[in-house]
Amino acid sequence: MANYLKATDFAAKDALLSGDPNKIVKGTEIDDEFDAIQTAVNSKANIGSPALTGTPTAPTASAGTNTIQIATTAFVKTAVDNYDAALTVSTSQIEDDAVTTAKIAPTGVTAGSYGSSSAIPVVTVNAEGQVTAATTQAVASSLRLISKTQVYGAGTTNGGTISVSLPTSLFGGNTPSFVMFSASAVVGGLSDMRYFYMCADSNSAANVVLGSSSDDTDQNGTGQGRAASTFVLPYSSTQSFYTALYGATLYINVIGYQV
Repeated sequence: MANYLKATDFAAKDALLSGDPNKIVKGTEIDDEFDAIQTAVNSKANIGSPALTGTPTAPTASAGTNTIQIATTAFVKTAVDNYDAALTVSTSQIEDDAVTTAKIAPTGVTAGSYGSSSAIPVVTVNAEGQVTAATTQAVASSLRLISKTQVYGAGTTNGGTISVSLPTSLFGGNTPSFVMFSASAVVGGLSDMRYFYMCADSNSAANVVLGSSSDDTDQNGTGQGRAASTFVLPYSSTQSFYTALYGATLYINVIGYQV
């Protein structure tokens, strides 16, 4: 778009002497000036719906401006760059291959494997699905069976208390939480068997672990009898039993335990 440049200095003609031919304003000079003005005007953009050419420029508005002001390419680039920066810390993290370990803040959980054949993993997860804590919990071991080991074997009188020693050597040096017993009371020949029973700890119907208190066994001294039972008790290094066996022989064995 061209600017108008004056071709004739008309004011300079006033200083010329009379009779100087250059003092006269010529029609061609005036015509040339109007032609130059017309050319300049024709090359300017209209105020309404101008058809601009070349590389038009305009003031660049500050970022975030929201008016009818012209947006320059610099203004647009700043807006795009700011948008891209926002994507980097939000939506870009859910794009394919965008979530990397470098973008994930540590939760403080020690990296590693949790859980085994004897321990189960205990995991804490927050609302965002992040593991915030991880530990293990020992699994209660199942009952371990051992070779039957007799810990008591003798005849008893009616209404007596016996004590059975249970050293940890019976359990491979372990201190068990529970012990599995087998027990039997045997009478033979012409003995009068009658009823018989054995209680753990104290003489109570709730504590019977062998036999029955009903008086319905052989009382005539004409046959043999046996009562057998398997039961589990909390471990104690010395286990007490109350017996009412009427001359029967009692056998108590350890057959298993649980740590």
